[in-house]
Amino acid sequence: MKTNTPRRASTVLAGLSILGAAVACGGAPKPRAHTTPTPAAEDITAKPGAEILTLARNALANASSVHLKGRMTTDDGVLTMNLQIGQGKSAGTMTMPVKRKRVALQIRSVQGKLYLRSPQLLRAMGGDLVARAVGDRWFSKQIKEFEPFTDLTKFSAFATADGEVTKGGTEVVNGHPALLLKEDGDRMFVATTGKPYPLQVSKATGDDHLDFLDYGVPFTVEVPANAVDADHGVSA
Repeated sequence: MKTNTPRRASTVLAGLSILGAAVACGGAPKPRAHTTPTPAAEDITAKPGAEILTLARNALANASSVHLKGRMTTDDGVLTMNLQIGQGKSAGTMTMPVKRKRVALQIRSVQGKLYLRSPQLLRAMGGDLVARAVGDRWFSKQIKEFEPFTDLTKFSAFATADGEVTKGGTEVVNGHPALLLKEDGDRMFVATTGKPYPLQVSKATGDDHLDFLDYGVPFTVEVPANAVDADHGVSA
């Protein structure tokens, strides 16, 4: 199971490399209590690994929301995420390496627009002039590389397999009974009660992991006030 989250993260970092020039020219959710899972309609553990992965991807794509929390390593460094994603909306925080510096940013996606807030990012990519012009305000910018982090259906596409998906054992993950799926060094735990939601993705070695928490918890995203429209340039 070649989960492509690190690959997507690398693509995001590549997109950020042109963000500063584009701008110049041109809240994190609180954890909620887990609900008690309902009995599964069928025993997914008897199915082949590839079929379980497909069920997990479809369940994620059709969920109303999920809270993503964890870290992943890309070719450029470590990316951390604390993000709530729903259908056509998201809100939360990320940290990522940009030009060898650790950069923190806030994200909101609502009504088809992406909003970011990060003086550190603007300074790293656009220089002091752009950073001073925008200040601590939110700015909107359409960035293709960020699309998977703005909509749950789009994000679910990460769960694909390039090789054979095998099954491991069962254990409790984030409070839920789960089955382990494996492909090479990639691992995914899938819920065996209720809907077959992904509960965690990780590597067989190292500290990289991404938890999928609080499925179906409602959240709202407000359009930031006085956001700068970076698609039309920023003047100092």
